[in-house]
Amino acid sequence: MGVNRHGKITGWIAEEQMIPWNQGLTVAFRDPVGHDRALLFRDKASIKPLLDASNLSQYQALYQAAESGDLPQESPVVAIQPSSHIDILKEFYLVPIRDHEDVYLGNEQARILQVSSVPLQAARSSRPKKEQPAATPEKTTAAKAPAFRSGVVFVIDSTLSMDPYIDRTREAMRKIYDTITREDLSGDVSFGLVAFRDSTEAAPKLEYLTHNYVSLQQGESEESFFQGVSTLKAATVSSEGFIEDSYAGVYEAIDNIDWREQDARYVILITDAGPVMPPTLSPAAVSAQIPASPRPGQGYCPVGTAPADTKQNGGPQTGGNPV
Repeated sequence: MGVNRHGKITGWIAEEQMIPWNQGLTVAFRDPVGHDRALLFRDKASIKPLLDASNLSQYQALYQAAESGDLPQESPVVAIQPSSHIDILKEFYLVPIRDHEDVYLGNEQARILQVSSVPLQAARSSRPKKEQPAATPEKTTAAKAPAFRSGVVFVIDSTLSMDPYIDRTREAMRKIYDTITREDLSGDVSFGLVAFRDSTEAAPKLEYLTHNYVSLQQGESEESFFQGVSTLKAATVSSEGFIEDSYAGVYEAIDNIDWREQDARYVILITDAGPVMPPTLSPAAVSAQIPASPRPGQGYCPVGTAPADTKQNGGPQTGGNPV
């Protein structure tokens, strides 16, 4: 071993403890949510017949055995990907790619990877044991991989015209929360709440342009989340026009909410009006200027429309406003 390939040799590692790694490439497991977990086979000879025959029933039998932890000693499968997502940026692991082969699964191109991995238990058991005095056995608990966390922030129009809808929005949020609780996911999902109105320069009695009612950290608790939701009130005065500054609310959620602990991030916009547009830009031009992904791992997805008879910029809308 040396400092670099041109450096002075500073030590040695036994050859039997080394593996050839010519390509310098590694592989990371994708999030298993919505996908089969990856199976690790003993060798290429174990997997090639399965691929060549496209034997789906045999694959399913192997997968079910691996998933249940009931793999026989002679099984070609030696391991299966962990059941929960492991963020390699937070919990680093190394799976070197030693070799590969391009294959076809029906009409789809795929790739067999030869990888290396050192199971933690095997590494510990291979170390020489020190003599220690006898002690009372203690129960040990296997380390549990961190759960896949999601953050959901509601961005709500709280202008005067939304007053009839705010109570219905609270009911909708309650139904969503109850559904998640029934699915036993309440500890893996956090909720936040941001409200927006319009420029306080034009209408000072609006009180605020944007207001962060509930952070994602507060929204981990049902009690604190709905306590914040209960304080949301519609404005008591009208804004200058029909359109409101929904972009300000969205950017408040993106820029000023702490998303750092969230693997998946969702912003849900609820409004009955179109957004405020700069006077020199059309809606299409504003849309073209919004980046496709303002932060790594973030994007935009329209999920609904407002009623088709609403107005935007003072004119009739025939197709509804994006929500």
